[in-house]
Amino acid sequence: MQVDEIAFTRLQREHSSRNILSLRLPGAPVQTALIRHVTRDPISGRVLHIDFARVGLRERIESRIPLHFIGVAPGVKVQGGVLLHLLESIPVECSAENLVESIEVDITSLDEIDSILYARDIKLPAGYALMADPEEPVVKIAPPRVEAAPSATEAPAAETPAAAAETTES
Repeated sequence: MQVDEIAFTRLQREHSSRNILSLRLPGAPVQTALIRHVTRDPISGRVLHIDFARVGLRERIESRIPLHFIGVAPGVKVQGGVLLHLLESIPVECSAENLVESIEVDITSLDEIDSILYARDIKLPAGYALMADPEEPVVKIAPPRVEAAPSATEAPAAETPAAAAETTES
């Protein structure tokens, strides 16, 4: 089947929170479909291909939900650590009608360097089941990478004009 790109882009923008559509095909009953994946041209960004999966609204499906990190980690703000996003989305199982656009992850509990938030720590909406390894790290506070400034004893001795003259005379 072919879909008008402009109409699809507008529809996806307006209903991005669920990615579930009602497809009306000529001569066929209305089908409920989930947008599994949209392939875009890497240069122009135009839609090349759309993968649909027929679903029932009460059917349980597996999907990867993007993570939205909220709050400020004290390990970053106070201790100067660097927040590392180890996962951008997480696999879950839920009913198709309860599919959300993203899951909020509160990072305010990461209060020191080397603190880690695991998949098991993410608060999932009601009716969701975590399909990832519960021990999989999601976010970590890493120590900052700082180059040590050379100290006065380690700094290479600059040639003085007198030392330069001695080397040229000998």
